[in-house]
Amino acid sequence: IIGKKVRIEYYDHNEPFGKLLPREGVIEKRYVSGNVDDWYLFKIDIPFEYEGKIQNYFLIRSKWSGEVINDKENCGVFILLIPDMKLLNSPEIEVKNFIHVAWGFALII
Repeated sequence: IIGKKVRIEYYDHNEPFGKLLPREGVIEKRYVSGNVDDWYLFKIDIPFEYEGKIQNYFLIRSKWSGEVINDKENCGVFILLIPDMKLLNSPEIEVKNFIHVAWGFALII
């Protein structure tokens, strides 16, 4: 799904953050964390401020094993904020270094 346009909508876990969604953007890169190889870097088309920091990117991945982000139906996803872009310098990441801000839905548009 690299290069695909995606819409992220709010689902649960953080109402104040949810008010800032939906957001559209592009999937730029794929990352691996342990045995999970489907974390995606989502570049937001129109950045916004959340808790005093401008958000340009999220990390997302399907919440459910076997489900993938597609253009047919919403896919439940984790939405993680990136406290420091340097954490993404390697194709392997440590998910614990990112901030799980909410659950959402993703759909290729």
